[in-house]
Amino acid sequence: MFEVWWKVTEEMNMKKIFIITCGSLLLQSCASSSTGPVSVGVDTYILSRQSGAFPTGSEPLLIDAINESKLTCSSQGKKFKLITTSENTQIIGNFPKATVTFSCE
Repeated sequence: MFEVWWKVTEEMNMKKIFIITCGSLLLQSCASSSTGPVSVGVDTYILSRQSGAFPTGSEPLLIDAINESKLTCSSQGKKFKLITTSENTQIIGNFPKATVTFSCE
């Protein structure tokens, strides 16, 4: 009797672990990611944000990249100056991406 109960309980636990793992991976793949500010010169940086594996098309990637850039400059006690921006929409095989070049003065 105990062996049957143990086997049923073990199978249920494995299903729960599988469902939780799949759910976690799915949520992580939906998130956008950032390169963080990368120095490309004296007080000049480039920062990119990219959508996750299942983009909805409404991610505010450019706004998020600009806000992260402003935060970088304010953490240095400097003013943010936008140099260039670029943004691409989802094309087959490409995820939406926004790139900001900025300086902290």
